[in-house]
Amino acid sequence: MTINHGVRSVAFGLLGFASNAWWLTIAVMSFGVILGAWLGTRLRQYVPRTNFEAVFKWVVTALALRLIILTVLEMKA
Repeated sequence: MTINHGVRSVAFGLLGFASNAWWLTIAVMSFGVILGAWLGTRLRQYVPRTNFEAVFKWVVTALALRLIILTVLEMKA
């Protein structure tokens, strides 16, 4: 993934994306990803796989429905 994101960052830079304006957002999101991966690795041993899969499916479904609803509401405005 590091190589993939590195190539993508170079491509966006060559296409003219101004990442300087977004440096704080990128830094905070990077920190969040690192913290989330570290925390997830530590907590994974305490959560049974079947429970995780069920909760994960519901959370992803809820997020997808939220995106659909927000898009429909935005189209009406």
